[in-house]
Amino acid sequence: MENKTLKDCIWIWGHTAGSHDKGWGFEPLHSRMTPCESAYYLGARNCIMVCYENKPVPPFDQEAMALDSLNETIWSVVGASECDNNAESLGHLEEILRIAQKHPNLKGAIFDDFFFESRMKDYTVEKIAEVQRRLHEAPSGKLDLWVVVYDYMLDSVKEDYLTYFDGVTYWTWFGQDLDKFEENYARMREKCAGKRLLLGCYLYDYGNHRQLTKEQMAFQLERYAKAIRSGEAEGIILLSNTVADLGFEAVEYTRQWIAAHGDEPV
Repeated sequence: MENKTLKDCIWIWGHTAGSHDKGWGFEPLHSRMTPCESAYYLGARNCIMVCYENKPVPPFDQEAMALDSLNETIWSVVGASECDNNAESLGHLEEILRIAQKHPNLKGAIFDDFFFESRMKDYTVEKIAEVQRRLHEAPSGKLDLWVVVYDYMLDSVKEDYLTYFDGVTYWTWFGQDLDKFEENYARMREKCAGKRLLLGCYLYDYGNHRQLTKEQMAFQLERYAKAIRSGEAEGIILLSNTVADLGFEAVEYTRQWIAAHGDEPV
């Protein structure tokens, strides 16, 4: 993309509206914002759409149509940890290949919450290699395969699996561990050298079930934008639409930050 701006490098991590209403510590608040709505509200131009608690359910035509106005989308082959693995059918691979032929902005697929023993048991290296091959040979054109990497799970990331992932999304799970970002980030870059990189930016401290501070949010945005400008990373992923309409200070700070810096060239 010519004349790319910072806003063009910002993604929303998308779930079905209201997916996080229970179990994360902000009850009785209820989120109604969809992934596309949150992208426009915050100023993102791309979306990674990920199944959570087995929703949405295929076919994904309606959800994909809602994201057609965005620059790029990525869809989950296998969603969050509580989702079914569906390893025999290679997750949602066939559905992704199908909707990619109808939605040209679909550019890749992702395994969420992958480097757990249960996931790797169901998805052998050979199966991941098959998923990547099918995506690279997609009728709609080559699609890349991504994977989630958490800071606290770096020792669980297996090099034989990494061979078959084109890109990683890197996340700091506990808010206080942003203080150790540089150390962990350096380890991740060494381990995942040569891979495309998107930096995960939480809008809520899911690890501790509490809001992020404005200072923590500022650190994430400024540091990750620096990585984009230096060429280390391709983008920032905001997680998620499921908290974007709850009035949190970190979300409002993010919206104002993108409004102020989103049109800056990168």
